[in-house]
Amino acid sequence: MNSKKLIKAQLAIYDAQIRKYGDSPQSTYNQLLEIQNLRFERLLANINSHSKNYSIHDVGCGICDMYNYLKERKYNLIYSGTDIVPAMKKLAINKFPELEYHIRDIIQDNVEETYDYVVLSGTFNLPGDINHKEWKDFTRSMIISMFKIANKGVAFNFLSQNADFYNSKMYYESISDITSFCLKNLSRFIYVDHAYPLHEFTCTVLKPRTVKERYTNKTFNKYYTD
Repeated sequence: MNSKKLIKAQLAIYDAQIRKYGDSPQSTYNQLLEIQNLRFERLLANINSHSKNYSIHDVGCGICDMYNYLKERKYNLIYSGTDIVPAMKKLAINKFPELEYHIRDIIQDNVEETYDYVVLSGTFNLPGDINHKEWKDFTRSMIISMFKIANKGVAFNFLSQNADFYNSKMYYESISDITSFCLKNLSRFIYVDHAYPLHEFTCTVLKPRTVKERYTNKTFNKYYTD
């Protein structure tokens, strides 16, 4: 996987979007606010995000619309974000100067910080001129990198190969393939949500200790190996 090539391709895509649409959901290819909000709702559904003092790190955070979503709904947590597009950061910090916002590649860079949950929404949908085999490898590397800096778990979404809509410019994922990948490389504690109107699915992968914290009855201890 050529990380520099991928970053260059993504920068070209999103720099063009930000110049065209500015501070709006369209700059990150969310056509309508309602669609974007539904994505956020499903992404956060299984991560106990209403609990106090949890931290969420948003990879591919763009102009930090998720932060605004969380603020409007009075989520009591610590939000931060990472992106590779400086123009996105400039817009986000102008709106939310209190934000912790990193410009970095979490696959290649040495990320020392950890967060309770690391999430990603929409970033895997548009590969640009990257071939799909290389893009698939990138998505796996990104998910592993997210899981490494997560204390409790990760959540991400993909366009679904089971959708009744197809655009050759987009990347569609197999639910069975990504589930098998997560089971083999991350954890057996997985939620897969394909039960909402969009042509996509959301996957949440929890670390074993997170599940232990949720199910405290000693009866369940025998089901954990760590």
